[in-house]
Amino acid sequence: MTGTRPVDAGLRLAARLGRRATPEHVIDLLLRTGAYGDGLLPRALRFGRFRRGLSLARLRELPHGADLGPLEPGVARRILHRDRRVHVDAPPFLEAFDVFARDPAAGAPREGELLLVGRREVRTNNSWMHNVPALVSGRERCVLLVHPDDAARAGVRDGDTAVLESRVHRGPVPVRVSDEMRPGVASLPHGWGHARAARFLRTAGARPGVSFNDWSDDAETESMVGQSILNGVRVRLSKAPELVAREAGVAASAAG
Repeated sequence: MTGTRPVDAGLRLAARLGRRATPEHVIDLLLRTGAYGDGLLPRALRFGRFRRGLSLARLRELPHGADLGPLEPGVARRILHRDRRVHVDAPPFLEAFDVFARDPAAGAPREGELLLVGRREVRTNNSWMHNVPALVSGRERCVLLVHPDDAARAGVRDGDTAVLESRVHRGPVPVRVSDEMRPGVASLPHGWGHARAARFLRTAGARPGVSFNDWSDDAETESMVGQSILNGVRVRLSKAPELVAREAGVAASAAG
């Protein structure tokens, strides 16, 4: 459906009469009922502004496009307030500001926690790029960036595989220590986690990485619109158990 009620009503009526609309029908209908359309009038009855109004057939007669004249303001007619102004002091906004003013540190990480945020890598900006060999060659890019202070606090070093834990998920992640990260914040790249698709995507499956979404918490939502919070997820970072065991074994051998 188009989202325009009269048009959608016509499409539903046509479907009940056995005339199901194709994408071309819908495009033609939208062109003809728009501001520059021919108003759905038969060719013999078109007059005035409808004489040369747009339709799909008319557009096909214009291989170089149609000049509709200079742009016209269109926002004003969409503002429904009587004073023709955009009102930004709606009660939900003001209440949210009050909540923030009372406790601006409410979203700060607690003791021992980090806030997990996403990022986009230039060479692997979208998941489909992970199946192009030239774009995933070289160093590993699906790594958790951590500030040196936070890495030291967790006992994790650059290149280690550590354990990242949120309320809903606990899993291994490769770590890269970087002073480009702010203390208290860690970052995983967007679009990874291809292990389940390995048999279909061989290149991506060979370097599956981990999915940021596994750690995102379905109980954490934005208070005003109810949207999931996908940046600033509370997590904890710790050594992988096998690394702890290995270090304990090395220490025992040195002591013996």
